[in-house]
Amino acid sequence: MSEHISEPYFRIGEGKISGWISVTLGGLSVLGVLCFHFPDFLTTPQLRGQAYTVEQMRWLLGAGMIFSAAFGLTTFILNRHKLMGALGITLTLLALWGGGAAVQVGPRYAAPGYIGLDWFILDLMLSAMIFIFLEKLWPHIREQAILRPDWWHDSRYFLVNHLLIGVYAFAATMFAPTFFAWAINHDLQQFVSHLPWTVQFIMAIFLADLVEYAIHRTMHEVKFFWPIHAATRSSTWTGSPARGCISWSRWSPARWC
Repeated sequence: MSEHISEPYFRIGEGKISGWISVTLGGLSVLGVLCFHFPDFLTTPQLRGQAYTVEQMRWLLGAGMIFSAAFGLTTFILNRHKLMGALGITLTLLALWGGGAAVQVGPRYAAPGYIGLDWFILDLMLSAMIFIFLEKLWPHIREQAILRPDWWHDSRYFLVNHLLIGVYAFAATMFAPTFFAWAINHDLQQFVSHLPWTVQFIMAIFLADLVEYAIHRTMHEVKFFWPIHAATRSSTWTGSPARGCISWSRWSPARWC
């Protein structure tokens, strides 16, 4: 990450900060309403009723809509360019039209898979709170602003990575049992299941890391994939979410296999 400090991209009082906050919260509110309408397709079964309750999500959705509208109005007051404020308020109204915080849970389906939008929303909010707090508490470069030039790279990679994981998980749930049924070995499953959990954990980490290394190496070696991965090497301002290479794989034995 570059240690060069330039003029801040966001300045307090311009309306950019409030505009982007309004758009972000408005967009998340729309996604939250969709999660209520299609819970079996868009939410994570392991989180529903365990990590959160419906009432907690209603409260979070309502707060997001209120703050989105408030920051949108603030942008109108501070900024001569009203587009961001208008977009944030429009997204809030769209979420309100979809039912808002009082939206009823939609019909249940026997869905074969799910996207995991609820995890994306919660992870984005928690990650922002945690890492902004840590960066202000122990900054690598004290003068560097939270929202830096090319900050959209971090946001874009966070968005794409999370949504693609959900899409891949849905596709794997749908098609993996059909296309890879030949790879199931019940004797191997029984053998692994009887191993101590610590050994199973180490094996899972090693295999996951080996696959991650293989994908990363392919990104570098295959010309077709390199332009997709090159963005994480090109921006001098790209932070860790976009670089996506902070992994123990660089020290893992799998790296040398």
